[in-house]
Amino acid sequence: MRSFKMSDTLVKRAAKSEALIGERPSLFLTGYEPVKGAPKFVRSAFGSRIVDVDGNEFVDLIMGYGSVILGHAHPAVQEKVYASISNGANPTLLSEVHVELAEKIQSLVPNAEKVTFLKTGSDAVSAAVRLARAITRRKYVLQWGMHGWHDWCCIESPGVLQDTKKYTIGFKYGDLDNLQNHFQCHPTDIACVVMMPYCEELPGLDYLEKIRGICTEFGALLIFDEVRSGFRSALGGAQQYFNVNADLVAFSKAMANGFPISALAGREIYMSHVLDLHLTITFYRDPIAMSAALETIKELERGETLRKLVDIGSSLRSHVGCVAEQCSIPVRLTGHEATPSIKFGFLDDDKNKRATRAFCSSMIGEGVLVHPLSHWFLSGSITNQDLSKVKRAISISMERVSSALQY
Repeated sequence: MRSFKMSDTLVKRAAKSEALIGERPSLFLTGYEPVKGAPKFVRSAFGSRIVDVDGNEFVDLIMGYGSVILGHAHPAVQEKVYASISNGANPTLLSEVHVELAEKIQSLVPNAEKVTFLKTGSDAVSAAVRLARAITRRKYVLQWGMHGWHDWCCIESPGVLQDTKKYTIGFKYGDLDNLQNHFQCHPTDIACVVMMPYCEELPGLDYLEKIRGICTEFGALLIFDEVRSGFRSALGGAQQYFNVNADLVAFSKAMANGFPISALAGREIYMSHVLDLHLTITFYRDPIAMSAALETIKELERGETLRKLVDIGSSLRSHVGCVAEQCSIPVRLTGHEATPSIKFGFLDDDKNKRATRAFCSSMIGEGVLVHPLSHWFLSGSITNQDLSKVKRAISISMERVSSALQY
């Protein structure tokens, strides 16, 4: 039986001082009820594993919500970071690594004729949307996916003005007719289509290409939000993976192996207007995160990590399929191999939620950290021992789900 005594003490302390923790004491609160046995505060993280403040160890399949791809505290990245720290955290002037990182992204990402850096994925995508509106002089944004917390995309959030909400329109993923209908309603006033290239399911072979064609036809910019998929699906991102050209692309998460940085890249004809946006970013010059990003990308460029993620994801997908058949449960591991997602297929959606919650609680109890509302983010630090542990946890957890649902 795991103990969370110190975690519980810290939650009580934080509730008196930190607003977000006070209202949401666990990152594993899912909206319908907490996942049982989830850790709350970390003591250390190295490679594929984390240890919480109570000494409980977990194989981490969340990896800082996808921000860590090589493994926690990767030695090569840490070495560059330590060297950068010794020269100052946020110097007034630009640093050489700033130019080197821009050139590296430019050399790897299709259509990255110019690059600029920000700090979060939300920053980069929001800058892309504002840039599209400035260039096209149009108001409406068609969007699909999760793009952060800024007003233009978080239209269901309290505090967002009605005038802001009315200019963001969600479209249905996989439904080209739905997208076309929105363009027919606003043929000359849609600034851009901003979308994650994929989420749980990979798109059909020509889906993104057809969206590219629709945007070109109506004079709207196509923006890929690659905060999750960038430097995971391929070194050049979804543009390379699907062979589809976007006008602007936003990156973050995995590009710096856990350090806070994002990038907006695109064709020079559009990126030349970035200065007009009045982007004021105090930590724009941060050489520490840039050093981490440059070394992370160099490690990925060697080719072993991305191939390994695909191999691990394929192995886990096959294992889930076998266990599902043995337990007679409609479940599969879907999505890109590097970011697989567990998906139950009961006809009753509430049953799917209960199954997901029970599965995740069991996985955490078996020492594998997963989240019921998130992909699994695989990392290059996963060992054969880790993989065996994860597979064993999956087998045990599926049996428990079967019993819990009396299926």
